[in-house]
Amino acid sequence: MLKRSVTLTGDDFNPSGTLTGGSRNKSSTVLSQLQELCEAEGQLHQHKEELKRVQHELDALQVDATKYVYLDLAKILLHGGTSVGWSVLVDNSTC
Repeated sequence: MLKRSVTLTGDDFNPSGTLTGGSRNKSSTVLSQLQELCEAEGQLHQHKEELKRVQHELDALQVDATKYVYLDLAKILLHGGTSVGWSVLVDNSTC
């Protein structure tokens, strides 16, 4: 080489025989990206399992909440609108 050359990645080739640069960012290697992908997939799996667990718990709570609503409505019907939780709605209703 008779002239100084610089590559697109920043390596500097000098006619005097020196070479500067040339180090690579280790985080951009294929193996490190594959490792990051594997870790991300593992985290995704954990989050999906947690989501399933929380959804199951939420479904159970919704069933319980529905039961309590029906119980409260039954109390209203049996006691003429004197249920503590619904008395204001029933007594002030214009229906």
